[in-house]
Amino acid sequence: MRNFNQPSRCSSHEACAFRWFGYPAANLKGDVEVALERFISIVQGDSEKLNPYLLADAKAQFLTRMDLASTGELKPVSMIKPVDTRNPPPLFEIRWQGIQAGRRPENGNAKHAEIPIRMYHSEPESQPGYFIGHHIHEKIVNGLRSPNELQNEEIETAKGHYRRGLNTNWGIRSQDPSQ
Repeated sequence: MRNFNQPSRCSSHEACAFRWFGYPAANLKGDVEVALERFISIVQGDSEKLNPYLLADAKAQFLTRMDLASTGELKPVSMIKPVDTRNPPPLFEIRWQGIQAGRRPENGNAKHAEIPIRMYHSEPESQPGYFIGHHIHEKIVNGLRSPNELQNEEIETAKGHYRRGLNTNWGIRSQDPSQ
């Protein structure tokens, strides 16, 4: 098993393919679209409709970051970092800061807010050409519970998807990501 503090494939300057194995499920070749759909559902939050310009910007930020990850060009710590380095499986988080999102505070008036979003993924040794997305969530930084406690729960969700995919190789039929 890899050292948990080893740099991510997504910052290795080498290409790797993306596979989504989380919720909702994705068929091969539809992985980025399903992850984008999950990302946008988080950005929209509980607003009925996000401003089309903010929605387009959020989509562009997601797709740009995923393109950088697929070409191994993410910058460690600001864009990607290892998480829960003491407990298997090794997971990484891809980080989006300040995404413009729709939120409805308790007074009922929808407004926009800047939120941090995280996507947890694994890079199994059995699949050297892939990074496998498992979970995307909004990082809550001002709530009743500590951000670390909340984030640990989100990491456990990602680990659950990782473990669920072990026996099926996360739906990857070949070790060749070009197939």
